[in-house]
Amino acid sequence: MNPIDISSVTVLKDAASAAIYGSRAAFGVVLVTTKTGTSKEIKVAANSIFAAKAITRTVDIEDNPYEVMKYRNIMGAPWYNLYDERMLEYGKALNDDPSLPRVIVDPKNPNAYIYLGSTDWFKEVYKDIQPSYTNNINISQKMKSLHFIFLESIIDKMVCSESVQIPMIATILELREIIN
Repeated sequence: MNPIDISSVTVLKDAASAAIYGSRAAFGVVLVTTKTGTSKEIKVAANSIFAAKAITRTVDIEDNPYEVMKYRNIMGAPWYNLYDERMLEYGKALNDDPSLPRVIVDPKNPNAYIYLGSTDWFKEVYKDIQPSYTNNINISQKMKSLHFIFLESIIDKMVCSESVQIPMIATILELREIIN
C-alpha cells in the first residue's frame, strides 16, 4: 500500500480487538483506513518522487583463486578434499599469471569442468546508484450519497543490475455509498 493513500492508522489491542476479530487478534489488530472523497468538487492531486539509493559499505570479496581454494578445502574438511596439491599449485600460478585459463578439465573427472574464476559478483550485480521513481494521481469527490476516490501509483525501481527493472502499478477505485 502506498503511504500517500493512507488516511489513518488505528491500533486495537486487548479486549477491543478480541471483541471484533476473536482469537485471531490475540496480539492486537492494525486498522488502516484509506482516503475518501472530502469535497463536493472533483479534487485531483498528483505527486512525483525521484530517489537514488547507493550502497555505502560492501563486504570484501576474496578474489585470489589460491586463497579461495584453500578456504574451500578448510570448510569442506573432514568430509571433502576439493582440491589436491596439483590443483592448489595451479591456483597459485593463476594468481601470478591471470592470462591462464579459468575453466579447466577436472583432473578427477574428465567429463566435468572446474571454474576457478575470481568474479566479484556483488560488484557485477549491483549498480553504484539505483534510481527509483514514484508517480501518484488521486481523483476524489464527495456527493450527497456517494463518495469515490481513484488512486493510481506507479513505482519504477531499478533493482540490482540494469537488466532487472521492476515496475509496480497499484490502482484503487473505491466507491462508498451512504445509506441514511
